[in-house]
Amino acid sequence: MLKSLYKTATIHHRTVLTQGIGESRIEGIIEKWVEKLPDNMRISYLPATGRVRLRISGSGDENILEQIDAEISKMIELLYPFHYGYDDDILESVVGKLLSDRKQTLAIAESCTGGYLSHMITSIAGSSDYFLGSMTTYCNEVKEKWIDVKPEVLQKVGAVSSEVVEAMAVGIRNQSGADYTVATSGIAGPDGGTPEKPVGTVWIGFAGPNGVSSKKLVLGLSRIRNIEVTSLTALNMLRVKILENKA
Repeated sequence: MLKSLYKTATIHHRTVLTQGIGESRIEGIIEKWVEKLPDNMRISYLPATGRVRLRISGSGDENILEQIDAEISKMIELLYPFHYGYDDDILESVVGKLLSDRKQTLAIAESCTGGYLSHMITSIAGSSDYFLGSMTTYCNEVKEKWIDVKPEVLQKVGAVSSEVVEAMAVGIRNQSGADYTVATSGIAGPDGGTPEKPVGTVWIGFAGPNGVSSKKLVLGLSRIRNIEVTSLTALNMLRVKILENKA
């Protein structure tokens, strides 16, 4: 009897995971959503390297989790394509499940990330179901010999360019037969930058059923952070390309 009269509100949390967008930009995008949050809910921003976690907390009765999920569903519509999962999800696992569910495969050609992206993929148990392999093509000669990047392209635009990462992605796809391929090339730092291509300049290339494309990143001076952010960004962009492929 007393328990029914003096029920205490319970507090629950759900965490929304994002990549490729900073805290201040998220705040601007979801500002109106935050203003409409019920009084018994609040949001906390938890930034990490290359990612921002959004923790939504709510207090109430046994229905509070359903209420939190209803509010989150409104928020994630605003955060496409940056939202990739919830709570304990790992981006490389999310990508792996997409590939596995579709019975599709992946191969990678890395330069500035030096194998880190492949390490992330293979850290997931069962990745052999979808990951065919990778090449770390660090110098130009290896790019030419292993994945058929044309020397005249390298001479004309340099290794850190859209043309070269796209050629790398196509080359590793031709070599491996993978459905999707990713390539990275950049100036990780702390040295090696120029006025035209400063430290932190990175290109990521993709080839797959969607065609061939590339994306430029402008990062900072920290070598390790540049490698990590490039790899995370490549994974999230790959995730979006898999989801958008209607073939």
